[in-house]
Amino acid sequence: MVYSHFILEQLELREWTQQDFAEITGFTQTHISELPHDNTPLGFDTASILGKVFETSTDYWLNLDQGYRLWIWQQSI
Repeated sequence: MVYSHFILEQLELREWTQQDFAEITGFTQTHISELPHDNTPLGFDTASILGKVFETSTDYWLNLDQGYRLWIWQQSI
């Protein structure tokens, strides 16, 4: 998913490991490692957690995910 790229970018900027990210968010290591391969839409709960952790809005993450899904759909028509 496109938002996983942004998550990795944010981790790098903050010099956080995936373990740090797991501890901060409460996500499991398995969940974090599956994010780039997850094809389900980003949920409100996850978007809210990402917004709090990265000091952005929930809307930012939801719009990022929705924009990516729209782009994928447009490529298929």
